Amino acid sequence: HGARGSDRNEDADELVTRLAATRSPGWLSQDGVKARRIAGHVLIDGAPANGAVVRLTSELSLAGLVAPREQQTTSDGHFDFGVQVATLYAIGAVVPGRVATVKRVDLRDPQSRSEDVVLGLDPCAVGFFGKVIDAAGTPIVHAELLAQDVIGAETDRSGSFDLCLRAQGMPEDLRLVIRANGYGAVELVATLSGRVHHDFVLSPEGVVSGRAITAQGLPVANAEIRFDWDEATPRPGSEQPAPVRAVTGSDGRFRAAGVAAGRRRVLAFGRELSASPFTVVVGAGESKDLEVTMTARAVVRGRVVVDGKPVAGVTVTDRGEKPTYQARDATTVPATEAVSQADGTFVLDGVATGDVSFTTTPYRLRAPKSVHVAPGEQNVTLEVEALGEIAGTVRRHGKPVPHTRVKATAPQGWVQTSTTETDESGRFVLRGLDPGDYVLFADNATVGAFVPEGARVRLGLGERREADIDLIYGARITGSVYDAKSAPVPGVLVRFMHADTDDQGRCITDLAGRFDCGSMTGGAKYRVEVSAGEASPLPFSFVGPPPAPVLLADGDAQVDGVRLVVEVQKLAIAGVVVDSSEAPIADARVLAVAGFNEWSPAPTTITTTTGRFEIGDLSAGAYSLQVIGPDSSKALTGSIQAGRKDVRVVLDPPSCNSNIDPKVGSVLHSEPTTIASRSQARVVWDDRIELIGWDIPQRVRLGDELDITLFYRVLHPIGRSWKMFIHVDGPTMRVNADHDPIGGRCPTSTWQQGDVLVDHFTIRIDPSNGAGKYEVWTGFFTGWAPTWKNMPVTQAPAEMRDSHERIRVTAIAAE
Repeated sequence: HGARGSDRNEDADELVTRLAATRSPGWLSQDGVKARRIAGHVLIDGAPANGAVVRLTSELSLAGLVAPREQQTTSDGHFDFGVQVATLYAIGAVVPGRVATVKRVDLRDPQSRSEDVVLGLDPCAVGFFGKVIDAAGTPIVHAELLAQDVIGAETDRSGSFDLCLRAQGMPEDLRLVIRANGYGAVELVATLSGRVHHDFVLSPEGVVSGRAITAQGLPVANAEIRFDWDEATPRPGSEQPAPVRAVTGSDGRFRAAGVAAGRRRVLAFGRELSASPFTVVVGAGESKDLEVTMTARAVVRGRVVVDGKPVAGVTVTDRGEKPTYQARDATTVPATEAVSQADGTFVLDGVATGDVSFTTTPYRLRAPKSVHVAPGEQNVTLEVEALGEIAGTVRRHGKPVPHTRVKATAPQGWVQTSTTETDESGRFVLRGLDPGDYVLFADNATVGAFVPEGARVRLGLGERREADIDLIYGARITGSVYDAKSAPVPGVLVRFMHADTDDQGRCITDLAGRFDCGSMTGGAKYRVEVSAGEASPLPFSFVGPPPAPVLLADGDAQVDGVRLVVEVQKLAIAGVVVDSSEAPIADARVLAVAGFNEWSPAPTTITTTTGRFEIGDLSAGAYSLQVIGPDSSKALTGSIQAGRKDVRVVLDPPSCNSNIDPKVGSVLHSEPTTIASRSQARVVWDDRIELIGWDIPQRVRLGDELDITLFYRVLHPIGRSWKMFIHVDGPTMRVNADHDPIGGRCPTSTWQQGDVLVDHFTIRIDPSNGAGKYEVWTGFFTGWAPTWKNMPVTQAPAEMRDSHERIRVTAIAAE
């Protein structure tokens, strides 16, 4: 994953132990917290799993400071990794035919049960099988496919693999990372409806070496250097560069291999030191050398208390440093995060100087709202208050169901509040809930059952409530899919859909063409569609008349033996990617985007040295091709019919200084005099971006184009790419116009201090939305729901802002 510095002679384990026992950098372990043992059991259907492979990873192994620990369980399913330093770990276990399962263990938390970790391996319900290849189609041997970058499968001599994965969870729970020696590491976050065939195509690695130094030019030892993708909001279901880490030696030198091509965000953390984030473009097969200058940060020592009494197990985070899921995986510890101990104490390393706000979970911070932090060390007491908890057991037909996702939402707007998973006994606890009303949702893809409203719970401040949940909806339909010659059709998507609601059962046929679609409410008839996959725009045609809808009497109904016969048609899209001078572009990633599920894996390939590409196994219909160049340039072509072999995509490098279509905006070096409207007071995000004005018509006719222009001044470098959100909120509906700034030509990570950015775009308000007053709100965000993060508003009039870091620009009348 990364590499140590140039002169490590000390045994890695001894080095880590020594560093943790002294003044440990926050990324390596929490200062002052004793090492503890990690041990536990692996179970299959409640029985001990003998010979299961168990792997222990952490930020230490991701950075290459130590190797991942790996062992096999004994006859009683036991594993024991011994005493480890106090940081966040991920433990993964796998056996053939079972889900590669990962749990997090936080040794910083005195309440964690690190010596009794239980991993239950579910039956295989979803996963990937296929090959890992290069752009020429050559198999890549010994490539690792790792669930949450922890444990999984390895390709054989033909480049083939087969891996069972989790069927549900938060985005970080669904991460699959693909790594191979000599190639750039990529990751994929996707939801699956079964075992999906998907080939992964890798490009040659970039290698980034360099030296970390202080502002005075002195080398920084034991600093972690992180390389994350700069993309603010990658499409779920598409491969993207995976994080890569490295650690500096005593001379400050580091070397990071396996860096995938593209614009990478570089971060660096040492003891009381960090570097301001910056970006670097790494080409496929390129070697780069960097100098990373690190400046002084602070160490905050403190106590967490409730009414003066210490509280253990509270996570304290520098609010401005909290990452989104793209930058965080199962084992990544932000440098500015710590957990309170039995006496309430914590040590937070690498805190920015100046006025700093903290967050605390699962307790709510009452005071202070902010702290002025100076370089060096200082003390702070954080007064918190307990929030609510909902606990209970999930059952199906009276039997507890382990590994079930449980989610608490607020009925007003269905905003996700908290998500967890039941343990081996079917128990769950949702912590850190604000006072209010909640609805509980639970589903289990392995069992094939769910309940949309398991219980309604009203919580007071600090109240704990019990609420058991029954998975009452588990209707299912099984059968087989055949082609016109009566041959089984494997690997296709079958969807049974309720005639009047959005309820549906989705599943993938196995190698014998069999399907098993569950998790339906029943009580109605369900029509059926068969398509090449969730990324398919059109379903296959049936041979003969379409099958009659299938009646499911209730949530326990099961109908077997359904026979579906379809006309299978697999097509391809092929073409070339070139630059504006017609030179071919190699190692560009090409995605065929279509279908109804944006979280499904998109068919993907990489261009060859001649710029050629071909994406096969597509069903009929129109696709959008998204092309991402090795320099993070982008192009999007719409409505490409499957079967075309002459597609030509022109990909220009991203630039803030040239080739910008004036229809999407411009970059100026002084403020224009023609701004139509301005705020009465300053509006600033994160002390970095100022909204200086806008040009928005006050009236629009429903269905007509509405031109919107926003003007921004860059106060300080942004440090990473953010996307703009535009919410046009009407009487009944919202028009969403989220987009990359200036047509994607000028990412915020490239904005220069003092520049004025002009962003122009067009929207339409559909007549079905209705006439009336529409309010235009804007801001910046990164990530995808439910883990997106809005850039904080640091200055704005109270009447222009809301609690979601949005700015109300103006109102328009739609007629």
